[in-house]
Amino acid sequence: MSTSTPTPPADPTFRTYTSAQATTYALNRHGHPPPSNSSSSSASPQPSYPRPLYDHILTSHTSTRGPHSLLLDIGCGPGNISRDLAPHFTRTIGIDPSSSMISVARNLTLEAESSSSPPPPWSPGSITYLTGDAGTLTTTLAPLGVTPGSASLLIAGMAAHWFPLPQFYTCASELLSPTGTLVLFTCASLYVHPTRTPHAAKVQALFSRLEDEVLGPYALEGNRLSRGLYRELGMPWDVAPNAGFGEEGCGRRVWNEGGGNEGGEFFFGRRESVGRVLGSLETASMVTRWREANCRRREEGRGEEVDCLEWLRGELEGVLLGGEEERGEGRKVEDVELEVGVGVVVLTFKKTAKGKEGDGGN
Repeated sequence: MSTSTPTPPADPTFRTYTSAQATTYALNRHGHPPPSNSSSSSASPQPSYPRPLYDHILTSHTSTRGPHSLLLDIGCGPGNISRDLAPHFTRTIGIDPSSSMISVARNLTLEAESSSSPPPPWSPGSITYLTGDAGTLTTTLAPLGVTPGSASLLIAGMAAHWFPLPQFYTCASELLSPTGTLVLFTCASLYVHPTRTPHAAKVQALFSRLEDEVLGPYALEGNRLSRGLYRELGMPWDVAPNAGFGEEGCGRRVWNEGGGNEGGEFFFGRRESVGRVLGSLETASMVTRWREANCRRREEGRGEEVDCLEWLRGELEGVLLGGEEERGEGRKVEDVELEVGVGVVVLTFKKTAKGKEGDGGN
């Protein structure tokens, strides 16, 4: 039983992004880099999230007779998930409340479709993006010919913790086909592998301090729901019992909770340079709010605080590069590689007859 408020406050950060901020977000979350032994011109496009995550989602969908006609990506941002999963569906529609995010999503998709080396893995023209809110999906999608019961898979990645959940669940149920699947997932906290990362304990302590102490005061309810791996996210049978999603049709899978290994494997672990890790952190909403607050403090003459990520960079430099001698040899902390992973939860929902009982005809 969820103990959270049924409707978390809407995201005040991403939906107000400027075009420049949306572009930076897309660049820093554009997917895993190609393998080091592959040239960027010939390597296959890398997904924005680890392939095992998508494998789990698609397997769960297909194994429960889920169709592959229409994919709806809600809170799509710059369209990363839309493009990653589009090859598995006939048609894909991405929706986001930020017009800047939608503009970047369209541009990135058109850019990929105009390339021949390599060509996109989806059919050109099969992806559409539009501006809209999670609570009004049925109305928003109607002009595109999306009718009730026509959606195969409705997915929200790193977004549901900002949704008006009662309205969203109701719309999702109306739009999904009888065997369609609703998928919500989020990633939370950054962990380093305890034996395959140099000075792992000290590096982990810095990441934890950034999240808890430096950025913690700027966390909103949505951030806390995500960090808790959706344990307190309002479930449809609690906040939208008429929607038709019953507990028996729900699946939950968690990896790397608290940085723990999955069966001896650091699941979703990957080699990343410090520079790329810092770039990814640039896209965090708490970092944006930290900077906005500290910019106001500077304008008001209340101190000159070091940027939160510059602080982290300096601390990592001290831990990973040691003394001045090593830094003097030309090494940059941005080039040092870490093995990092995140906590992940995937929730899958199927409509069930039991979930529709007692709806009073509404």
